[in-house]
Amino acid sequence: MNCASLSSIIIPQKITSISSSLFSGCTSLITVDLGDNTTQIGEYAFKNCINLSEINLPNKLTKIENNAFYNCNSLTSITFPSSLTTLESFAFSNCDNLSSAIFSGHSPNFFEENVFYGFIPEFTIYFYETANGFTIPTWNGYQTKIKTDWSSSMIVSGANQEFFEFGMDSEALDSYDELDLITEDESLYTFHNNYSYSKDIRFFDDDEKWFVVVQAGSETDITLQWSGATIPVEKVLLICEVDIDGKLIGDTKSLLSNGSITVVANDTKYYSIIYGSSTIAEYSLLAGWNLISFPLLPIENAIASVFDDGLGRNGRNLRDGMRGTVNIGSAWNWENGQYVNATKIVPLRGYWVYLDENSSLNVSGISTTETSLTLDRGWNMIGPPFDGLLPSNSHLRGRCWYWVPPNSMYMSTETLEDKKGYWLNSDADGTVLDLTPFR
Repeated sequence: MNCASLSSIIIPQKITSISSSLFSGCTSLITVDLGDNTTQIGEYAFKNCINLSEINLPNKLTKIENNAFYNCNSLTSITFPSSLTTLESFAFSNCDNLSSAIFSGHSPNFFEENVFYGFIPEFTIYFYETANGFTIPTWNGYQTKIKTDWSSSMIVSGANQEFFEFGMDSEALDSYDELDLITEDESLYTFHNNYSYSKDIRFFDDDEKWFVVVQAGSETDITLQWSGATIPVEKVLLICEVDIDGKLIGDTKSLLSNGSITVVANDTKYYSIIYGSSTIAEYSLLAGWNLISFPLLPIENAIASVFDDGLGRNGRNLRDGMRGTVNIGSAWNWENGQYVNATKIVPLRGYWVYLDENSSLNVSGISTTETSLTLDRGWNMIGPPFDGLLPSNSHLRGRCWYWVPPNSMYMSTETLEDKKGYWLNSDADGTVLDLTPFR
């Protein structure tokens, strides 16, 4: 390829494979942004790109062929996504300044000899503690270390700073230091022309939240843009719109793939960045009405993402004999004393779902850390975060009811099961039920 003056590349999303020798000899090439759908990098694809210093490997990449990055002398570190299964011989040979390779997932199924041929003495392979297949202190002849820290950054436009960073580190402190440059409130970032952006690195934990305030000025929109974050395997990182109290009101988006959020001029938005363990809720739904709930926050919580388009018989009416006539959509919940066609899934709420035939449903997301339910005055359609006994409370009126799909009838209960929906009646707003799981 005649590319002596090419300094940067952005690969379109529709491209799935980088052909052999495609950018070989592009000696001025510095940065490469591969599209999210790239799954394979061919042999010699970036051979002798001696100034290549930055390349993102997308989360769908599965294979890097032999000599793909031969003699890329300006690479100092490379991060492999958890999707990678094959690294062929000499893929990163003669990369004289490569000091680290970070594996986001388990060891590749096929790791051929001399992948990092000619490596420098300080070269180290890093992997997360939960990854399988690696060994300490060496693996396949390379020095190894366990990686517990991670960080992610967002590029910001429309304000006086260009980015902010957040993450976790086993050496992070609560006070101000080089790992923890924050505002007085650790959970608060204010994006406005009069303020700076913060870097907030927290001590390593299984679950964490960052509360983000984005306040746009009178004339300029503010946009937050991110590329796929690299975090420990079996973990999830989401951003979702919330209200000032942190209550979910908008859609969730994964920070593990490319994305952006724009806040228009003169507007203020609040977001929660949530880090936690990946989990799957499995449902076996029966034909007809099902009353279910979600003990997790879906990775994408829009109804169209959680349910198939053909879940219900849209546009038709059905009378079930107990709840009156309901216009059937994909899912319905209960708000302010009436049924509302749901547009998004919120953890620990109950949802009516109608199916024409028996079906299974798997929903991926982050397990909720909530251990209590807050009820409004009147009837509430709720779901528990785990299996447990219904606690006694003086504000509860009557029994707790759940729906039995095969019989199309309600039954009362004193025990709660996750993924099921329930009806509870309270005589006061703000009634809090503290739940305890079965031992």
